[in-house]
Amino acid sequence: MAKTSRKWLRIALASLLLLAGFFESPSLAGQRGVYVTPVPGKEGGLLGPTKIYDRSYAVVIGINRYQKLPTLTAAVADAEEVAKVLENHGFEVALLRDGEATRDAIRILLGDSLRRKAETNDRVLVFFSGHGDRPDAMGYLMPVDGDYKSPVSTGISLKEMQDWFDTYRAKHVMFVADACYSGLALPVTKAAPLDPETKNYLKIITSRPVRLAMVAGGRDEEALEWRGKGLFTRYFLEALSGSADENRDGIIEAREIDGYVRPLVVMMASQQFRKTQVPHMGRDGEGEFAFLNPLGARLMLGSLKVASRPEGGRVLVNGQDTGVRTPGMVGDLKPGRYKVAVEKDGQRSTEIEVEINAGSESPVALALPYVIERVVGREGPRPLAQGRLVAKATRKETGEALVGEVWANGVKVGRTGNPLSLDPGVYNLEVRFQDKPLYKEQVRVASGGETTVKAFFSWPLEKPQVEQTYAPKSGMSAMAKGGWSLLGIGAAGIVAGGVMYKLAQDEIDAQASSGSGDQSAYDAYGASAYTGFAVGGAALATGAILLIVNATQKPAAAAYVPVLESDGKGLMASWRWSW
Repeated sequence: MAKTSRKWLRIALASLLLLAGFFESPSLAGQRGVYVTPVPGKEGGLLGPTKIYDRSYAVVIGINRYQKLPTLTAAVADAEEVAKVLENHGFEVALLRDGEATRDAIRILLGDSLRRKAETNDRVLVFFSGHGDRPDAMGYLMPVDGDYKSPVSTGISLKEMQDWFDTYRAKHVMFVADACYSGLALPVTKAAPLDPETKNYLKIITSRPVRLAMVAGGRDEEALEWRGKGLFTRYFLEALSGSADENRDGIIEAREIDGYVRPLVVMMASQQFRKTQVPHMGRDGEGEFAFLNPLGARLMLGSLKVASRPEGGRVLVNGQDTGVRTPGMVGDLKPGRYKVAVEKDGQRSTEIEVEINAGSESPVALALPYVIERVVGREGPRPLAQGRLVAKATRKETGEALVGEVWANGVKVGRTGNPLSLDPGVYNLEVRFQDKPLYKEQVRVASGGETTVKAFFSWPLEKPQVEQTYAPKSGMSAMAKGGWSLLGIGAAGIVAGGVMYKLAQDEIDAQASSGSGDQSAYDAYGASAYTGFAVGGAALATGAILLIVNATQKPAAAAYVPVLESDGKGLMASWRWSW
């Protein structure tokens, strides 16, 4: 009885706090507005510092200790970290953990308080980490007092949550769930996202409304935990740290988060758990939920990537030693033109001018004079034109891109799918997953050209398999038809020879008995018999040879060669050839 009373007391207190205005905490009440300062060359229609949001609200829910459901290990820690990151992004956060996350408390917060709070130029984010359920076509999030035996009455319908979000005045609303079966939360897509090359793109997406749902997996997939953290949440947090800002324009869009998180979760779920987990994102509207890149002012700067032949040279920028040795990176340079050279062992390369742009990396390769004399056979130095290498890793069964590390000659040079600038030459290429080289090939990078390597992976397979790609035409081949025709001709020749031989024998018998046999007829029958035998035998032999050759024709094939891990299983690299 006392336990029941305490339970209802907690619910009542939580409800009173929410109704009283939980978000008006003194430490957050002074935060007003989210401003974007456009990166030069990537303004997207924004002119100077632009206010894209007035207020930012977040509800973060994490439940480990359920009253009637299995205990989780990472949900609360995930929720606490997400709440901290969102606060750093300017959100006013309401955090519900374990016993605070009752069905009534969540319904009051999302169904009433947020609906009244959020205004037209605000953004709202709801994050849930815990159990989900799918007893029928409808999906449910399970609060701390939820029960799988009665999910409809104790859970929170995802359709109901979607209806709440539709009533919010906020222009941007985003629901993020790291829960099993959360794929059912996806709304029907009513508008495709705009092409980032659209004129005034940033101005459009930050002003138009949108409702977004980003979920950890599909309808029937588990939300996996790895190393004390939800797999989906791990990469969601990485994305918010700035890693997802693909075009380095200072804004992390929801589409960029999805593009960053999805391939990493798919790859790690497959490699670490031998399971499938594919995050999904659904939308209603042409806007984009936007975060500011925490790198901030650094996006206004550029960097210089310098390589030299030979390596180990000192990088000079505008005549000053940067302290960087080749190959190396000189970072935090203001946009503009710089003079770059390399010095080593008393030799100095030609000084060349390099354009540095905001938020981008400018590669340059230099050669010292004595190297050019020996290798090129001419006096004086000259810059070496680099080539590009693109290594793509694809899962054969689904066609989805896998994200791995690309190594060239034992040095990590980037990730799969990204164009990599390399000096011309031959490289021992490796694609590594979790520091394991699962694909190896020797490739040549040409000066000023681009080399693309495509590796297809499939697993778990424990022995090589051959996939036949040759499809024989319907009917009999010409060689087979000829073989069978010759067999028919041969058989007819043998039979005709036998008949002629019998007639010749009859003439011999007639001569022996009565002396009246015709010698000329005997000679004709005998010649015909021998001709029939000879022609028939030759035709039979030739037809048999043609049929044997036709039967031994081999098709083109695709072979899968396993690269086994310590447990005897692994990814399978594939390539094609013809016998």
